[in-house]
Amino acid sequence: MNLLEEAKVTGKKGQVDSSDRARSQRAVLIDLDNTAFHCRKIVMEAMAGVLEEKGITLTRHLFIKHFLDAPPSEALEALLNASGKQRLSREKLLAELEEATKAAVLEKVASATPQFSALVKAAQEKGWLVGAVTCLDVETAGRMLEKCGMAAAVNVLLPCGTDTEKHFPTSDVWLRLAKQMNITPRRCGVVASCAVLVQAALSCGMRVFATPDDFTSFQDFGGAEAVYEKFDEAAVRNIVEILAGG
Repeated sequence: MNLLEEAKVTGKKGQVDSSDRARSQRAVLIDLDNTAFHCRKIVMEAMAGVLEEKGITLTRHLFIKHFLDAPPSEALEALLNASGKQRLSREKLLAELEEATKAAVLEKVASATPQFSALVKAAQEKGWLVGAVTCLDVETAGRMLEKCGMAAAVNVLLPCGTDTEKHFPTSDVWLRLAKQMNITPRRCGVVASCAVLVQAALSCGMRVFATPDDFTSFQDFGGAEAVYEKFDEAAVRNIVEILAGG
């Protein structure tokens, strides 16, 4: 199977084994970019380098304000308007930002986080499936997993959504992921680092565990089973215990 397709699957292409056992088991669904890899800072720095050449200074504040949750084209439009750079070509600049981001994460991400590795190991020991969503393109995310030796650990990998969606990402990505894995939403445990992904999963009836980072710690994670200010192996054990308990 090829992880660089829209989804890497076990069983038939596009879905996981459809046996009764598969339907009754559990799945751990992960915000890949920032749970398995700490990509936000890398992405911000890569974008800042491109924008600096256009006379735009992308501060941490502006990155959080415009790019944390919005579709890329919408975020860029807002930044250009705020910076008085409306004459710049949106399409060309967006393509430059995407290419710089891909190159940066592939260069700088050397390994998966210990917490992700521990969570995958614990899930596999329980016989649970592991799915992931990414706000990168699937090819880049797949190459990161392969580089870190974790490609076989993820049963299904999906992009967060299309750039045309008003809210980004939407709950649809979690539902599509669960459907491809043949797991009912209520038997999915989601581990995500931003409020948009957390709220989207909650709206699907999934159990959600928030793992905010330096960019998202101010956000509201109301409704989550737990919010881990420090996502470590103790947090992983707690997540697994809660999911295993029912």
